[in-house]
Parts: sequence; C-alpha cells; structure tokens
Amino acid sequence: MLHQLIYTSQSMPLDPDAIHSILVSAHKNNDEFGITGVLVLIDNTFIQVLEGSEEAITNLFEIIQADRRHQNVQQLSIQPIEERAFPNWTMGYLDKTPKIIQTMLHDHQAGEDLSATLKTLAADHKWIGDFILDCQKELSQ
Repeated sequence: MLHQLIYTSQSMPLDPDAIHSILVSAHKNNDEFGITGVLVLIDNTFIQVLEGSEEAITNLFEIIQADRRHQNVQQLSIQPIEERAFPNWTMGYLDKTPKIIQTMLHDHQAGEDLSATLKTLAADHKWIGDFILDCQKELSQ
C-alpha cells in the first residue's frame, strides 16, 4: 500500500550547488526505492512530500533525520494514499512559494518559528490537500 509522508526541517543556508547535489542524490536514490515527491525550500525551511511504500519512506525519513543538513526535523503527517500526487517526479523541486504557503506566510507572525506554524497547520487535512494541489500546479507549469 502506498503512503505519503510530509515533513519540515530547517537547513543551514544552501548555495545553488548544494541544492543541485541534494536533488541529484534524491533523484537517484528515490528512483531506486520507488519514491516520488516534491521538495519545497522557503527561507532555509524545507517542506517535503515523500510517496512510496511505508517501509521505503520511513527508512528515507530516518536517513533525513540523521542528515546534518537538516535541523529541527518534524514529521507533519504520514497517511495511506490511493494514488501518488507526484507520480512522475522522483523529486520535484520548488524554489517558488506555493500559493497556500504565501497566504500562510502573510498571516505568519514575525518571530514565530515557521516549522511550528507548519506543524499546527498540518493538523488540518484540508491544508495539506491544498498544499499538494498548489505544488502539483507549480510543477506542471
């Protein structure tokens, strides 16, 4: 059965070469293990959607938690899914902010931890659905 895991983490500032390296590695490894998804980077905050078998995505999530490039890793959700939201993307990447995140950032209180805000929002499954739809739209452009 397919599962989808969404997490957020903080990163140290990354230059374009470091981001490229992460994406190349993700494409190779995710393809090998049947994982698809999208990585969104907003002001040193990652939001990532991983899709695949429960075993594959939880194993990958454990690797991510141990990766020194990620700090304050927080799982936002894990749930069974009927079909992949990103079937053609071993790792889509967005450095543009999806619309739902733009709205959230507009309402975000200065000084608040963005990861904490995202964790609160993730309890709302409609928000997660809207986030996924926004990412799909951005990747299809």
